[in-house]
Amino acid sequence: MLRGTCVSEGIGIGNAYIYDDFFTALYNKCTDVSYDTVADYTSEKARFERAVQIFLKNTEELLANLKVKLVTGTDEADILLSHTLIVKDEGFQNKVNGYLMQGQICEDAVVKVADEYRQMFLQSGDEELMLRSADIEDIKQRLISILAEKSTVDFSELNEDSILVIRELLPSQVCDIVKTGIQAIITEKGGFNSHAAILARAVGIPMITGVDFESVKTYEGRQIIVDSYGGLILPVKNKEQHKAYIDRQAVIKSEKEALEALTDSITVTRDGKRINLYANISDLADVKEAVRVNADGVGLFRTEHIFMSEKSAPDENLQYKKYCSVAEAFGDKPVIIRTLDIGGDKQISYLTSDDEQNPFLGHRAIRYCFGNLVIFKTQLRALIKAHEKHDNIRILLPFITTVEEIKEARKLIEEIAGNNSKIKIGIMIETPAAAFMILNLAKYVDFLSIGTNDLSQYIMAADRGNDKVSGLCSHYQPAVIRAIAMTMTDANAAGCEVEICGEAAADTRFIPVLIGMGIKNFSVSPSAILKVRKAIAECDYREAIDITRHVISLETEAEIKDYLQQD
Repeated sequence: MLRGTCVSEGIGIGNAYIYDDFFTALYNKCTDVSYDTVADYTSEKARFERAVQIFLKNTEELLANLKVKLVTGTDEADILLSHTLIVKDEGFQNKVNGYLMQGQICEDAVVKVADEYRQMFLQSGDEELMLRSADIEDIKQRLISILAEKSTVDFSELNEDSILVIRELLPSQVCDIVKTGIQAIITEKGGFNSHAAILARAVGIPMITGVDFESVKTYEGRQIIVDSYGGLILPVKNKEQHKAYIDRQAVIKSEKEALEALTDSITVTRDGKRINLYANISDLADVKEAVRVNADGVGLFRTEHIFMSEKSAPDENLQYKKYCSVAEAFGDKPVIIRTLDIGGDKQISYLTSDDEQNPFLGHRAIRYCFGNLVIFKTQLRALIKAHEKHDNIRILLPFITTVEEIKEARKLIEEIAGNNSKIKIGIMIETPAAAFMILNLAKYVDFLSIGTNDLSQYIMAADRGNDKVSGLCSHYQPAVIRAIAMTMTDANAAGCEVEICGEAAADTRFIPVLIGMGIKNFSVSPSAILKVRKAIAECDYREAIDITRHVISLETEAEIKDYLQQD
């Protein structure tokens, strides 16, 4: 038996297929020539430009195929979109061109630039950036394969009875793997927040990482069990063991089918209290799934994804059409659209730079918008124009920390919409500053949206993208729970509507705590709506109040988790 770390839950039973990288051999065959003439430089530059165009076209095809397979919404597909932004980046292309001008062939130039980027990420000391180094490796291998007119990967032997064992899984390889219907993935390198792991979760493939590659190779060709819930890799020893895991798979499948029966239901607690269950969306594919599972509207439309899919800032007309299409899909149900929220862990090459020492505390979200009024006003005009046609649209402003910020934002909105506009305006509560100022901030808004991911991060002073401290970023922390409770108390006193989004809203074990606080509006990814609806249906409102009171009295995260697990 071997152990690793679960990064994508599930159980897989199949034959271990060992994949050993042959990229180095492919690269070596391509790089045994050099040149020093201007004509050769022109030819190599043309080869690189052609490779970039093929890369971009291939990525579009991968994105289209991937979105069909996603089971957790479509945000994750933007991982591949980020690859295109890197390849199109002027800095990346200039570096490659610089090596070409020195007389190096295209393959060498691409490898050198990619390796420089990767080393920079690996040496950053930032866990998130270190995990992103795999994306650079992915880009490098794909560009080299295009230049060599060969594939760097061959998964043709994989099938529904296979379990892939690979040293490091690259994000684009998940797109090839998902077509094979494999049972599970085992890797040596990677982490929970690696892009390959995120995509594995998104397509529903069980995955364990942190397992010594040479040790797993001893299982080559043998039938094994991957129980990622426990991080276990087990050789199949007998029929009884095999049947037990087959039965577990069947139970998991039946539970998923039971959830589907709730598709057309409304969301109510066991004792009949109505709860609004909204969807977090990023694009039209999310809209389709949210409508299918009868979401009560959109609690969070992340507009930065519109910007990420363009080469430059989208104009007013393009944004207007996007907003209208979403609003129309939900009829008279509310559609809450968040204004551009970039910076921190969301970078857009043509808008942001990574030269801030601490971007999470830097020029991000509403601060960026105030510093780039042309972009901000264009978005506000598109939103207000869309609201004139669809009055279910609401505006949500991110990362508000002061009364001055909300006053300034309202002033801009009123300048564009006029004083008679009835568009509702809300703000994200995602910092201690906002949580402490609810009674003041609520005077100037129609609703509040508690973003539990960032709120946990800022309250606990721990980067949720850094594996060394990310364990502190938990909504089970007493300080985080008390901040949410305080927000609800003050919002109720101010008569202000509140919704909650982030991981806490989709945590079925935590839902009674939130309902006990009086939260009536939840917003989760479309893929989580059915399981949250089921959890709410099993929750009694009066019992939830008692649960919340007890949880707030506890002093440690461990005590809270133990109590809720027993309950």
